[in-house]
Amino acid sequence: MVLLLTNSCRKDSQDLPLTKSELIAEARSYFENEISNLPQLRDNNARHAFGKTPIWDKALVKKLSIGDAVIVPIKYDGELYAKQNDSLTSLAKLSYLMMYKDSKQNTQVEWVTLLPSTTEKKTGKFIGTVQIEEWNGTSKRAFAFGADGKILPVYLSESSIFHKTSFGRTVTCYTHMVWAELV
Repeated sequence: MVLLLTNSCRKDSQDLPLTKSELIAEARSYFENEISNLPQLRDNNARHAFGKTPIWDKALVKKLSIGDAVIVPIKYDGELYAKQNDSLTSLAKLSYLMMYKDSKQNTQVEWVTLLPSTTEKKTGKFIGTVQIEEWNGTSKRAFAFGADGKILPVYLSESSIFHKTSFGRTVTCYTHMVWAELV
């Protein structure tokens, strides 16, 4: 009598996490096939008037509370500036494309723009507004980061970005200006 015992294992490749380069390639493919040719929002916002292109060769993967996100710098077709500490900063340095999978594994594509009011000189802490939009410019949400560390929701009005801060019975609104050079 011969007894033959075999033991085999199978590892499903879908269980393996993607490498950083695979995550970036997957994000790029999704963006180019599903997002890049969608019509852009036509409104009075100077940032929406310029074309923008992700710089894929500078993409990186960042670990967020929701999982891995692909962060891609953006190049604008023209120059856009935001005022920070009495100087102008290129919005190309303050904007990026962020792609990640939500809790239902749906791909989220967000155009993130930092609109600084100031930067804490001692700590380098960002103080200002973070605007999060669909790639076409449709607003998703925005937050104001205060010097005291508080993060508040932002209320939007056309091309100006306002945030409302409540101190007792006083309400203060701030406007963040964005400049554009029309070419």
